[in-house]
Amino acid sequence: MPNVLTEILQWCTIPEDQNVLNWVLPAVVLSQVCHHWFHVALSTPVIWSLLSFTTVDSFQLHHWHILPIYFQLCSQRIPFSLTIKEWENDLMRPSQPILSKAPRITLLSTNAMQVISSVCCAFPSLLFLRVHLREDGDAYYRLLLMLRYAPLLEQLDIQVGNLNYDPIGCNPPIILGKLTSLRFTISWFYDIPTLFLILQVPLITSLFLSAPGSPPTLAFWSAVSAFLEAYPTLIKLDLNDIAFPEQELDNTNKLGHFLEAMIHIRHLTLHLMPLGLFFQRISKQATPVLCSKLEHLRVSFSRIPDDAFMEFVSSRASLDVQHMGSLNRLKSFHLDRCWGLTLLSIGSLSGLKQHSGVEISITNVIDSWQSKLLELDDFSRN
Repeated sequence: MPNVLTEILQWCTIPEDQNVLNWVLPAVVLSQVCHHWFHVALSTPVIWSLLSFTTVDSFQLHHWHILPIYFQLCSQRIPFSLTIKEWENDLMRPSQPILSKAPRITLLSTNAMQVISSVCCAFPSLLFLRVHLREDGDAYYRLLLMLRYAPLLEQLDIQVGNLNYDPIGCNPPIILGKLTSLRFTISWFYDIPTLFLILQVPLITSLFLSAPGSPPTLAFWSAVSAFLEAYPTLIKLDLNDIAFPEQELDNTNKLGHFLEAMIHIRHLTLHLMPLGLFFQRISKQATPVLCSKLEHLRVSFSRIPDDAFMEFVSSRASLDVQHMGSLNRLKSFHLDRCWGLTLLSIGSLSGLKQHSGVEISITNVIDSWQSKLLELDDFSRN
């Protein structure tokens, strides 16, 4: 029975984006149900390691007095996962006892960089950081300062909102020797290309880019291209609703430079992407060969250019490995909720699956009427 109760207590304190109960200090609440629950809670260290403050109202005056007791009950050796959102400057008092535990914080999610960095900027045990930048350039500079004092960081998720900031001057390099995953989401035109110019991440393997508001600037794309070229370990790229500026689509040299920079990418995911020029370029016999290491492709919610895509597949899924030269053989591709392929092409892909050994999955094909609605919606957004 205690094992079952332990599982229940742990479920009640999982991170907020996984259906956590909306309590500020859930371990305290759970430990006060009864005497038995109190002892089981004290013997379940993990439930004391998750703190979440998602609104200003969620942290009331009486919680300030609970914190010392909370930290006394919690083993000093247990790492913390901390979420702080919507905090204002007048809530500095409650932030101080929490951030005094910075050496033990391993996971931090926040959109209140000013409040956090004014109390503490060094997080020596931090493994995961999710931050939403907004307001002005001060938040960006405070993020850079925090990154310099997070030597163990493995995953970094940056969301850029209404950040009115134009980089001026040079920033010294930031070395994140343990970082393996970087996610970067842009709203509107605040794309901060300098971030990719100053980060040094020798172990990075995965990059996620998203810009649902508007296409990033060419300076951003140039910085990302240099970033991709610099790290042979970066083999996984996820592009989500992001594109080149429309006025530059005719300038194929710009797009070509980015595709050339994808020389190390083996896993590519494309979601809500304009794919016409993309597949036209990589299906051509160009020098240097574009996306030559690509082995796994996933495409979702996008229009597939039939001729260019079929040419790409036929060239990359060839059975004659000896004649592929420097090209990697395509091992798998998954198309989900896509449109544009003819029935003949879909049939050809099914045949290719049987004879080539390539893992092919085509699911939830969108019909012509649905595709017209989606393209109309895409046109209205642009």
